[in-house]
Amino acid sequence: MGSREAYLETMEAQLRQWASRVEQLNLRAALAKMEARIAYDKQVELLAAQLEVVRQRLRDLAAAGEESWAERQRALEGAWAELTASVGRAAARLE
Repeated sequence: MGSREAYLETMEAQLRQWASRVEQLNLRAALAKMEARIAYDKQVELLAAQLEVVRQRLRDLAAAGEESWAERQRALEGAWAELTASVGRAAARLE
């Protein structure tokens, strides 16, 4: 075998190795995208649950009488602060 053929075979072998490596990286990227999507979906579900808690606290406050207004207002403000912080953290991670 001449040096030309040897060179071409060497380069083709290297090319196959690189193609295999690129495919491995592609699979890792796809897996990372799925994992990121799962984390994103989970975060959105948690935020939706917190949002519903705030909605319920607001409904409770709207229905509260004078004697329970302050207590229910504190409950709403606590849930509101938690939701605000959670949205901020989620936005920082997901954007």
